[in-house]
Amino acid sequence: MEDEEEYSRAAGDPKRADRWLRRLPLILAALAALPLLWLSIEFSLLIGQIGFYVVALGTDTGTVIGLVLMAIAGFVGLVGTLVCLWIGFRRSGWRWRIGSALATVGCAGLLPLSWVLFGFTGGA
Repeated sequence: MEDEEEYSRAAGDPKRADRWLRRLPLILAALAALPLLWLSIEFSLLIGQIGFYVVALGTDTGTVIGLVLMAIAGFVGLVGTLVCLWIGFRRSGWRWRIGSALATVGCAGLLPLSWVLFGFTGGA
């Protein structure tokens, strides 16, 4: 009997590079959203800590509502960011992925953008 050489070819995915290319906008958006989410959640936790004392001082209802909205805004941004990423990874079209990537950064940066728009400077 002759020894026949056997060649085996691994089953490769011909669209593997295409999948990574399609995921790239969402991965970049997630990396860009991390520092913005960190700032938002940290700010919300700080507002939550001082909220008790502001309410104890007897402030008006509008101020209390504003404090509550600022306290939950970071976590709303986190949920919005996760939902946008989930939708982007579930859809296969480029428009959906790029739109979800932009929405991810938008949800993460909503609270820091409001600081710029409303004049919060962080000091003095």
